[in-house]
Amino acid sequence: MTKEIQSTAQRDRVWYVLAILVTALTLSYVDRYVLAILIQPIKRDLGLSDTQVGWLIGFAFAATYAVVGVPVARYADLGHRRRVIASSVAVWSLMTASCGFAQNFLQLAVGRFGVGVGEAGALPASQSIITELFPAEKRNTALALLACGGALGLTIAFSLGSVLDHWLGWRWTFVVIALPGILLCVIVKRWIDELPLARQKTAIDGEVEAERWQHDLPELCRNKIFRHLPFAQAANVVLLFNQAQWIPAYIERTFGASRSQIGPMLGLMQGGAGLIGTIFGGLIADRLLKRGAAWPIRVAMGAALASVVPMFGVYFVPTASQVYPLAGLMTLFLSMPTGAIFSTLQNAVPAGTRSTAAAVSAMVAAFVGLGAGPLVVGFLSDRFSAAEGPNSLRSALIVTDAVATPWLIFHLWRVLRILG
Repeated sequence: MTKEIQSTAQRDRVWYVLAILVTALTLSYVDRYVLAILIQPIKRDLGLSDTQVGWLIGFAFAATYAVVGVPVARYADLGHRRRVIASSVAVWSLMTASCGFAQNFLQLAVGRFGVGVGEAGALPASQSIITELFPAEKRNTALALLACGGALGLTIAFSLGSVLDHWLGWRWTFVVIALPGILLCVIVKRWIDELPLARQKTAIDGEVEAERWQHDLPELCRNKIFRHLPFAQAANVVLLFNQAQWIPAYIERTFGASRSQIGPMLGLMQGGAGLIGTIFGGLIADRLLKRGAAWPIRVAMGAALASVVPMFGVYFVPTASQVYPLAGLMTLFLSMPTGAIFSTLQNAVPAGTRSTAAAVSAMVAAFVGLGAGPLVVGFLSDRFSAAEGPNSLRSALIVTDAVATPWLIFHLWRVLRILG
């Protein structure tokens, strides 16, 4: 009886840990996405171009996110995951608040650099913890639930961000949005054990760790699945992140809708659809995994193909009211591959390299998806503006999506060939 009670308590604690990690990821995406709903007033007040906006929502965040992620993940793989997550939350919250005090492009870019530094450690460490806490048959669902932080964060950022902007202005919006992270730091330290894992590490000196790094990275690069999944993740991020970051400005410029309308509508449609798609994709992948390791990727590929019609439909409908459901449907399909990509990657690499594999994959996705994607859109929009005027952003988004979609499908297809 005592063992049964302990087992129940242990299972409950596993779900508590997952809930805390989902909350952390949610707050990270709130701080990441809130800039998107504030693009127009920030651009007006600071006199920015679309290329500069692309830097702010792209490389200013992604460069540090990518570069810092791998060494932080190595530290997490030594057994310091709670410390990494708590520190990450504190850093990105403080740097988000600092964005509200920026007086020019450079100061705002520094704030975004800091947000990237903070967010770099949370996802790889969280994926590693979940992979070891949950059995293989529940891992797709658990990782999909973790990924729901993205959809929840987008919903909160757009809905709450537009309301706060209306009442407080964009500067105080950054400050208020950052406050919950301080409380979360305390919760992480209280509820997540430093080493809640079956595979615990003793102290490893720098020389031994350097040797492990020299061994692990080539080993990961020799893994055929690892050669493709980070690029699939990057292409998926390009499609999701470009839409999430630029679609509010597109609707405001093209249809003249107010931010107080755009924020809640996009938050409901894209955030809700992302939540449903991520969970549904994870549940389907777990159910079909019994038929073979390739089935989760088949689900991911089918969802990517299904996203094409609503994705491009967004740019050709005549009213904003038609954009919202199409953007939601596109987000629904593009969110479904998330759990399958994460879990297939985690299952394909050795246990001691899981945080590192996730961080390297996140680094590729950050440079390409979070960094280059929004920057390219902003650059193309500025180049097209002379000929197309307010339609330049629309054309830039169409071109970028037309490149990223076949890229995503190609890498998923290659993983399918490897898995058989």
